[in-house]
Amino acid sequence: MNLGDVDPALMEWFLGGQVPRMRKDSAASPAQARRGPARSGVDRTEDLRALGFNRPEREALLRPRPAQRRQGDTDRRRAIMRLEHYIDQWVDWNTTDLDRREVVALWAVFVHHNVDKAKWWWEQAGVHPLQIHRLKEFTENGFTERDLGVVIDGGKTVLEHLLARQNVKWCVDSLAWHNRSQRL
Repeated sequence: MNLGDVDPALMEWFLGGQVPRMRKDSAASPAQARRGPARSGVDRTEDLRALGFNRPEREALLRPRPAQRRQGDTDRRRAIMRLEHYIDQWVDWNTTDLDRREVVALWAVFVHHNVDKAKWWWEQAGVHPLQIHRLKEFTENGFTERDLGVVIDGGKTVLEHLLARQNVKWCVDSLAWHNRSQRL
């Protein structure tokens, strides 16, 4: 592009009062021609200045950024390590045929890597860490966490009735009865 082809008033407005300078294009390879001429830090600084960025903003934009770390993966790894620790306190792995890594993985998925929720299941709800398969079965049959903690007949929770091999249909009916009586 030749400067003679451009309206001088328009160019002055674009450059904010600076005098336009043309760069000499050197002979380059076809790949470099597609990318354009090589840019140095000085050229980029001048371009940012022409766009109206002040010195601290230009320095922040040109500063190399550290690689972004995915925090979620680290938090999940930490949660799995904590779950392993707490489950190991509950379980003697020499007396069970279940795989330790599978049990920890099932708990991590079930509680969405929330260690406090897993501890609640073990300590307050009375679920042993090795009963994760039954607990998943109950939730897959339509019971929510809140439902399993509701106290129904005889001062026992729905979960305690289910773990005592009470009929699932009976637990569903008792829970429905309890919910209806609470609304009245």
